[in-house]
Amino acid sequence: MSEMGLLGPLASAFLGGLLLNLMPCVFPVLAIKITSLTQQARNTRSEVRLAGLAYTAGVVLSLLLLAGLLFSLREGGARLGWGFQLQSPYFMVALVLLFTLVAFNFLGLFEVGIPARFLPTALTAREGLAGEFFSGVLTVLIASPCSAPFMATAIGYALMQDFQTTVLVFFMMGLGLASPFFLLTFVPSAVSLLPRPGVWMTRLKEFMAFPMFATVIWLMWILSKQVSELSFLLVVTALLVLSVFIWLRQQSFKKRFHHVLWPAVSLLGCGSLLYFAFANPPSTASVQLGGLPQPEGVESSVSSESAEETEAINWKTYEPQAVTATQKEGKVVFVDFTADWCVSCKVNEKVVFGSDRVLEELSCRDVALFKADWTNEDPVVTAALERFDRVSVPLYLMYKPGVEEPEILPQVLTPDIFLAALDRASDAETPCL
Repeated sequence: MSEMGLLGPLASAFLGGLLLNLMPCVFPVLAIKITSLTQQARNTRSEVRLAGLAYTAGVVLSLLLLAGLLFSLREGGARLGWGFQLQSPYFMVALVLLFTLVAFNFLGLFEVGIPARFLPTALTAREGLAGEFFSGVLTVLIASPCSAPFMATAIGYALMQDFQTTVLVFFMMGLGLASPFFLLTFVPSAVSLLPRPGVWMTRLKEFMAFPMFATVIWLMWILSKQVSELSFLLVVTALLVLSVFIWLRQQSFKKRFHHVLWPAVSLLGCGSLLYFAFANPPSTASVQLGGLPQPEGVESSVSSESAEETEAINWKTYEPQAVTATQKEGKVVFVDFTADWCVSCKVNEKVVFGSDRVLEELSCRDVALFKADWTNEDPVVTAALERFDRVSVPLYLMYKPGVEEPEILPQVLTPDIFLAALDRASDAETPCL
């Protein structure tokens, strides 16, 4: 492809990465970056710039590794897209443990000088270049469920090209994602505006532990929809054991019972995680890359919305044949491609389908609503995304009766955008009264 033909996807990748900083899924990482910025107030100008470079390196290298992994798996025949790792319960458990340890570190329950088994968390929470680098890594891990404007098109294009093009697009996305903090560290006046170091820094760091705990709650909510009740209970048990383990490290009597308590607690925690990993072998229908069987009664492509939402809106399970058949009946069709781990999807759904205006219009118009849930790996949903050159959610399609190709709505959805698309797809002579 010519260089001019590549400029558009590269620009989209950079803008998508830049806008990803405004997506809700990145908010938990802001706690780490705010803490980092407060620590920069006592550093020299060169140290601040090195911190920005280290963070950027963490973001860019993580995205390049993710691009390489995703490209390799797709070349091997796996039908995966952006955020695929969050379809694996094992990866979710790793994130739960990581964010729990980060929160405990912010509360001061353990410091950087901890055993090597806690190294990943120590690196994300410590000061210095290593801490900045791994906070960039953590930014990519937690940002991967989201898809910002311009980003979906760029990723879809990248994964349809050769490896060099894929790497280049993800590199530009990494630069866009890291650019706000990177540029901030190169503006001396911005860092100089921060208050002088003091006790407030410790209090702020402690307060920032609570967004981390909120993230753990969100991750556990998603995990509860991916695994059986027994598996979920084992993870909760492992978290409890981890908390006891960290508490024991702070106690004055720990040396006296060191040879008994620590092995017992470690054995219980590791045993819970090992049972979680091996006692529930993946089935052929479960999540790729280490998925577990889903709870009974949960269909793979049906969203688990609340009882109130189910009553207000009659969502149907997405099936391409059902969409076509419904169109032939003369109905307008709206398809929502979503996932429980996609925070942007959930925000859009709450804003749009929590609107009284939207609910009133849907109640008096003949509109069929389909939900394609990608929380767990689903070949039907993946194939539908690929048909529209997408490898990520959200994706919103509005089908007009008798028209095969739908209108693709923006990834940031509002009631006005939805209702305007509904008007275009509906018969103008039969408005809602």
